[in-house]
Amino acid sequence: MIINNQKNISPAKRWMRMVILTALVSFCLELFSFIFSGFTTGSEIADQLPWTFYWIWLIFFFIGFSLILFRFKVSFNDFVSNMIGGILISSLFWVLVPNSFKFLTPNYYGIQSRIISRTHNEGVVNEQVVYDFPLEFGFLYRTGDSELLAQLNDSNMENDYVNARGFLFWQTGLAYGFLPNRLPEYTGKQLSLLFTVGPIFIAELFIRGIYANFLIILLVDVVLFIFRKKHIW
Repeated sequence: MIINNQKNISPAKRWMRMVILTALVSFCLELFSFIFSGFTTGSEIADQLPWTFYWIWLIFFFIGFSLILFRFKVSFNDFVSNMIGGILISSLFWVLVPNSFKFLTPNYYGIQSRIISRTHNEGVVNEQVVYDFPLEFGFLYRTGDSELLAQLNDSNMENDYVNARGFLFWQTGLAYGFLPNRLPEYTGKQLSLLFTVGPIFIAELFIRGIYANFLIILLVDVVLFIFRKKHIW
């Protein structure tokens, strides 16, 4: 949905408004991906995760987010509409881009695995039993750690689905549910975690949003402006 309710502002301020709102939607796309990526459930690793309260920092973000939308007179529904469009455009772009052009490489990897649901015949009357196992998150490793490859091989022997999820900062991996106690930089001090995990987690989502979504959506707006003299925002 095209929003063009700022006809009385200067072109420079209109472009600045576009840049700010595009950066905001780029971040929200990464946050949306995080929310729907799944969480740890009942594994031994999940029981060892410390309380970081990163969601408190997200509450502060949403307060600022609401103030920005109010300041620029953008309704939440319009914002969501443009975010959905951004998901479609970015997804299509990254499907077409070769891996050799993807330069934002992770510094840490977390191992997640799951035994895929299967139906078995059990009992004397061949009773059909469905086993549905949750996705479990494991330890966090630094890129290049020999233990990372060893853990991947072990997990592949025991599970039907194994994946290594990458992160720029170990704090983000912890927020996702991976335990970083194999990293020398992780001290486990509760006070430090309370004041660092949330901000660094938000910073990584912002960096990844700028990398994955910002320039793509901004380019769409530039093309739209050239041909229709209107901005997305």
